[in-house]
Amino acid sequence: SNPIFPQIYSRPATGAGGVMLAASLLAQADTGAIHVPGGGTHHGLPDRANGFCYLNDPVLGILTLRAAGAFADGKYASYPSGPCPIELNPTVQCNLTGKGLPGLPRWSASLGGEYAAALALCGLAGQGFVRADVSARSGIYGDATGSAYTVIPGYALVNASLGYRTAGWDVALFVRNLFNANYLQNVTVQAGNSGLIVGTPSDPRMMGVTLRIRQ
Repeated sequence: SNPIFPQIYSRPATGAGGVMLAASLLAQADTGAIHVPGGGTHHGLPDRANGFCYLNDPVLGILTLRAAGAFADGKYASYPSGPCPIELNPTVQCNLTGKGLPGLPRWSASLGGEYAAALALCGLAGQGFVRADVSARSGIYGDATGSAYTVIPGYALVNASLGYRTAGWDVALFVRNLFNANYLQNVTVQAGNSGLIVGTPSDPRMMGVTLRIRQ
């Protein structure tokens, strides 16, 4: 029942964008109302719901998504007299030209979202919300030499929270490293070519409660 027309995406997308902006502004305000003329153009009837048009902007208004990504191909352009990896000891100098830079993942990405809905709790008007995010990255070199013993494999972390907020405060139960992933934060070769390699392990799963009060 939806007609085809030249602005079949841009027109409803503009309305949905207005609804999403209005929802974001209202979430930061103590009270108020925002009218979005381009939003809510649905097949709703006076006494019952009846589906939606091209985009379901009411759902988009209570669902927040975030995404980011990066790609890097960092290499030594010219490093003919660089330090040697520990496995080539006692060689003093090595040509690291073309080797990857330490601490720089080839790719990294993050994705997160929040679903919030009006919820009355003990007579208080507020919102219940569920939030989750995941961040991932590819492997990196732990030191400048590109040693095979200092490569940190890629990993992904998931965090989540469940909470309730009002105009004056919000409380949330959070979990960091939800799936208790094991990874290395950094790896270094100790000075003196002693063969000692030191790494910092990951933080384990952690749970807690946060309470924020707004004046």
